[in-house]
Amino acid sequence: MVAPLTRGWFLGGRTHAYAFCSISWMKNYAGRDPKDPPKGGGGFPRSQGYCGEELNFLGCEDGCVYGHFETSKGDIDRQVNIQRLGADRSADFVDEVDVVWTAPIEGNDPRCVVGWHRNARLYRYRQNFQGVYPLDRHRKDETDSFRVRAKVEDAFLIDIGQRNLKLALGRGPGWSGQASWWYAEDTENLEARRIVRSIRNLISGKEIVPGTKPKDGRKKGRAGEAAAHEYCRYVRAYEAIVSPRHSKLQKRFVDDLKGAVPGVSFPPSFRDDLRYVDGRGRATMA
Repeated sequence: MVAPLTRGWFLGGRTHAYAFCSISWMKNYAGRDPKDPPKGGGGFPRSQGYCGEELNFLGCEDGCVYGHFETSKGDIDRQVNIQRLGADRSADFVDEVDVVWTAPIEGNDPRCVVGWHRNARLYRYRQNFQGVYPLDRHRKDETDSFRVRAKVEDAFLIDIGQRNLKLALGRGPGWSGQASWWYAEDTENLEARRIVRSIRNLISGKEIVPGTKPKDGRKKGRAGEAAAHEYCRYVRAYEAIVSPRHSKLQKRFVDDLKGAVPGVSFPPSFRDDLRYVDGRGRATMA
């Protein structure tokens, strides 16, 4: 009998949760480009010629990357069961997740690993930008939502020439099903377990694979750019250290606001931790 994989793996002194998410095949994932069209990944990109994951590896003004994988099935937009990654049943997201991105090789099976977002925030439900885009490129490419957020320095894209069968996923019992996401922690398939161990080694740096960092989508020479760099340095130096305490405190604050502020809502936030609007339309940035 094969023992199931644990919920996460012990890496660098702490336990990492992880999720495999399937997307279309692209070279750069840096925006809509006729020279880099999405291949495979379902009926929508094949019929429309574009997809939501086209910007999964584009660095934004706030020092983050925003990842998408499809969760809609017909008229239903499914939730991701983040409890399987350690989240509470009432949580809207889970932090410290290593999201492994997979895509069909040149648009055809099998799927292989194309990159990952380490230490990411994975949301239970689709997050809509609601007109407040992290880059103007998101507006131009009509990328209106995301499921994953991570820091630019935690994103890694494997060079296209290095994506091969050694990083490929199988099909059938013990592998990912029809959904675009796979937790992999309870598989009893020996080959699936071997692939998962191999990906762990890649992410932890025990094995080396050529890759690139996300492209920088920011416009050079813009007013306030120095301030943005200063903000990113502050986040890396201070805020990243207190996670996950920071996230837990933020969730308690949100829960308190829901009980204390009538009609409160929480619009998307990119350059700060939290924004909320009360029933009278007054906005506050935290």
